[in-house]
Amino acid sequence: MTARLYTPADYPTVAEWFAAHGQPAVPEAVLPACGVVMEDAEGRAACAAWLYQAQGVSVAWLAWMVSNPALTPMQAEDALNGLVGASEAVARDLGATVMFTMTERRGLGALLQRRGFTPNHRGMTQFFRQL
Repeated sequence: MTARLYTPADYPTVAEWFAAHGQPAVPEAVLPACGVVMEDAEGRAACAAWLYQAQGVSVAWLAWMVSNPALTPMQAEDALNGLVGASEAVARDLGATVMFTMTERRGLGALLQRRGFTPNHRGMTQFFRQL
């Protein structure tokens, strides 16, 4: 697996992945310019996530992790592990010293903990409102 930066041309693919996982696609206008995509050895996208930066503090939010639904569970774990690692490197390069993320999925939570993330608030739901 190799990492590359997200481009707007990736959006149709990741929107399909969200739908296949039973989630609404994150509106493209909400996604920051800084995203990471993991590709397999044949150059096929395997998973993606985006990094939001907080102004004035050295924090990065790793958001909207989504994987290709055609991956096996082991392939998805490998891709997501690489995605988190690549996102950590990008965040460090941007000056972040802390990264946070959220998930309701136990498997992804376990992967994050193996990578050194610590659980904080549990049982939260994200809410959005168009302005």
